[in-house]
Amino acid sequence: MKLQYQDFLSIEIITEESLMHISWLRSLSSAEYRAGLNHMQTLLPVHSIKWVLSDSQKLNNVTIEDQQWLKNEIFPKMIEDGITKVARVVKEDIFTYISFENLVETAYNENAFEVKIAQFSSVSSALAWLRLPE
Repeated sequence: MKLQYQDFLSIEIITEESLMHISWLRSLSSAEYRAGLNHMQTLLPVHSIKWVLSDSQKLNNVTIEDQQWLKNEIFPKMIEDGITKVARVVKEDIFTYISFENLVETAYNENAFEVKIAQFSSVSSALAWLRLPE
C-alpha cells in the first residue's frame, strides 16, 4: 500500500514484512518534519509495523531542537508500538551521519532504548540489513 502525506512524504507499507518505507521528498521546515513523523507514527500500530526504513537523502540537516523532539517524543512511541529495527538512508555527509549517531547513542543511554538503528548510504543495503534474521 502506498500513501502520500502532503507534498513531502511518501509512505509504502509492505504488510507481509511488517515494514514501513518512508521517503522524504524534499528539504523541510521544522513544522513539516514533525508533522510527517507524527503522521508516520500514527500508522505504525494500525499496520503492526516492526521495521521502518527512512530514506532521508533529500532532507536538509535536522536541527538540534528537532533531534531532541525526535528522541523525546517519537522514539518512546516507537518502543511502545513494537518497532524493532529502523534503517535510515542518508546522503554521504559526515556531519549528518555523526549528528544522528550521537542522537541515537544519547537515546540508548537515556531510555533503555532497545530498537536497533543503523544508517546506510543506499536503500538496498538498508533493506538487506532489515531482513537479516535477528
